[in-house]
Amino acid sequence: MLHDWETNGYAAAEANHFSKFRPNRGRLDEAKNFQWVVRGKLEFIRSVKGSTDQTFQTLAMKYNRLTSGGKINIPIVETNKIIEEAVWFLVNETNGFSTGTCFATEGGSFITCAHCIGPNMTVYPKSAPKFPVSVQMLRQDRVNDLATLDLSALLPAHAPKGLLKLASKAEVDALKVGDEVQIAGFPGNLNEEAVTISKATITRFSKTVLAGSIPASNNVMVLDGGTFSGMSGGPVLFKGKVVGVVVRGPNDDDPNEKCEAVFSTLILPLV
Repeated sequence: MLHDWETNGYAAAEANHFSKFRPNRGRLDEAKNFQWVVRGKLEFIRSVKGSTDQTFQTLAMKYNRLTSGGKINIPIVETNKIIEEAVWFLVNETNGFSTGTCFATEGGSFITCAHCIGPNMTVYPKSAPKFPVSVQMLRQDRVNDLATLDLSALLPAHAPKGLLKLASKAEVDALKVGDEVQIAGFPGNLNEEAVTISKATITRFSKTVLAGSIPASNNVMVLDGGTFSGMSGGPVLFKGKVVGVVVRGPNDDDPNEKCEAVFSTLILPLV
């Protein structure tokens, strides 16, 4: 039904549904409303699977994009549960032992920072943190300090139960100074089983040289607060969608250093 609505438009989807699938049910004869029917089915899925279920979340977000009526409320606390499932602890043996963060996105990609790549990399699945999995770099963009990971060794039973959605270019372009975002990661190797989710505010946008030449346009957002050493590779979210990836933050030499996050649109060539 949602696919028909998205592909053929509301009028065609409504006509198709009521002519083919509900011609004689009678309950909506006087005021047939396709949106009510779709929403009712989604609310049934919510009642069975719960608001944190990824299938429900994906369908509800699609419905909210399509409908001109009331939106389905997806509370931020529910989004946090998806973040907790999708964001994983990453370690490698650079300089003996180095930690970072990676996260899973819709479509099956695992994202991190290029500077988090190192020898003998492992990640800790949320569902089985006592069984770290060896990973390899799949692709990288050192200019923007981004990389994708190959988790083909991951057992299906240990796959992430939550996936994050990348914001569209229009959504990233619409960000403005003063917007409050969420940041997720594993600061200071405190606990590989517990992701930290904190708030930060966008203070400015910048052309930042991460490697190579000066970018032609702004490539990072500068954030005030919310980050700690070890959160590199973690997602920055606005209204539940990934708008950036943490690439720089406070360190032991300068704890007051501002956090910088690369725009999530720069990930797209890698996935």
